[in-house]
Amino acid sequence: MKYSVRTGANEMTVQTRRFIDLADIIGLRFECKRCRASLELTLERLEQGTLHKCPSCHRDWALLNDVSREGSFIQFVRCFNELAKLLGEPSPLGFSLTLEIKEPATPAQ
Repeated sequence: MKYSVRTGANEMTVQTRRFIDLADIIGLRFECKRCRASLELTLERLEQGTLHKCPSCHRDWALLNDVSREGSFIQFVRCFNELAKLLGEPSPLGFSLTLEIKEPATPAQ
């Protein structure tokens, strides 16, 4: 609690934080930086070859220094799914896990 010199009263500082449970994440959205086309997939549908090229303009998507990084995304999704199952109800673990997300941007007035 803060004390305000201006008003002479105690003021409360309010902070809102947002958390999301892993089970609440149902899919991924990939958007092409060139043509803005998007590809939305459930976590079960990300397979080898899916992120190779944009489905619209065919720009390379997961290529970095002539090496495909698509496997890193597939591995991430597999690990994510494994953690979501481990943390599901009832979980044998002694903790729960949530992800903190940013506040939505406020429109300029």
